[in-house]
Amino acid sequence: LPIYTALITDSLDRLGYSYESPNGGNTVYNVIGIDGPDIDMLKDYSAVFWVTGSAPAGLSDNDSLNLETYLLNYNGRLWLIGDDLWSGIPTANLSSEMGINATISNMGISGTLRGVDSSAISHGMNYSIQSNPSADILVPEPYAEGVFYRSYAAGTYSAIAYDEGTYQGFTTAFNLSTLNGTDNDY
Repeated sequence: LPIYTALITDSLDRLGYSYESPNGGNTVYNVIGIDGPDIDMLKDYSAVFWVTGSAPAGLSDNDSLNLETYLLNYNGRLWLIGDDLWSGIPTANLSSEMGINATISNMGISGTLRGVDSSAISHGMNYSIQSNPSADILVPEPYAEGVFYRSYAAGTYSAIAYDEGTYQGFTTAFNLSTLNGTDNDY
């Protein structure tokens, strides 16, 4: 997954943040087999970046349950990133805990990813994005916030944020490696 995690780790390095995984300091955890890190590992971290790459439905049943437990029982901060990630989430609970009401799988995205004007996260941001046929449409719960429009005209989203008060979730329905940079054209 280095191509998918490089933008995150490079940013953390440039900002001077330390991060760790079982593979050693300032490295990423590479899954061998089916399941990613378990709750005994996740519970020790104040924030988790979980990148599934381009694997369709990239979370196992155990991954989904561990992430839900991390959010609910350990006041977690979770950023889930991946193509076609939400089409096969094994438990509906994780989707709800991340502020997602519904998903429409493999709807694709291309052109410009536009920030939502009312969003403190993405207001004024616009990114050119490579054609990505595996990106999902995300429909936020009423208490969650759409962060990046998949289509401004249609009011559909490719990223959602949710702050429950005791935990926070953020998800993108595309890999960060498909971003080309900023674009001020709408």
